[in-house]
Amino acid sequence: DCELVPGGKREQLKWENRKKFLRYLRKFRYSEFEVQISNIRQGLFAVVPGQYLSLFTWQELSVQVAGRGMSAKDVDLLQKMTRYSGGHSKNDPHIQMMWKMLRTRFNDEQRGMFLNFVWGRSRLPLAESEFEQKFVIQSHDESTGDPDNWLPIAHTCSFGIELPKYTNYDAMCEKIIKAMNYCHSIDADGTMRTGTAVVDDEEEEALIEE
Repeated sequence: DCELVPGGKREQLKWENRKKFLRYLRKFRYSEFEVQISNIRQGLFAVVPGQYLSLFTWQELSVQVAGRGMSAKDVDLLQKMTRYSGGHSKNDPHIQMMWKMLRTRFNDEQRGMFLNFVWGRSRLPLAESEFEQKFVIQSHDESTGDPDNWLPIAHTCSFGIELPKYTNYDAMCEKIIKAMNYCHSIDADGTMRTGTAVVDDEEEEALIEE
């Protein structure tokens, strides 16, 4: 346990002191990993001089270190390392639309987001021999009656996706992009389902000022 203020364990949280609580909670959360971050920084500076790192934003540095998503060429490898279950076939129209979306509608960053959605990582192995498991496209049983109105469900631990049998290309792209952007929580069995709500700074300030 960590007290936000000295003697905090003995202080009861009430509506009247919520501003004080939120103020100290924010201060604590902003600094709780200072030791770890300091050690990471020292290790990084041992490899790259700190004055050079200041030339990059964190997004630009991430690209320099890890690359940017998946290329259209990577989709060929992913497609080759895919198996279909639950009545799906590589020749199904909605399956063909999905591969078309990955190749032509998505850019490298979006393809990386799709991979992160279904597998929890943003880059593919370099070769077939490096895959520990195949990508699995399986049926989405709940969407049988109206597939174009359903989001896909991803299973990151088993590298799979429950894909509705979309009948409209634009609807499919919209639903998959929405799932990639907003479905961030992973439950105990590694299933990507409904995203959790995030309170931004403006909303938090509004709560404090009420």
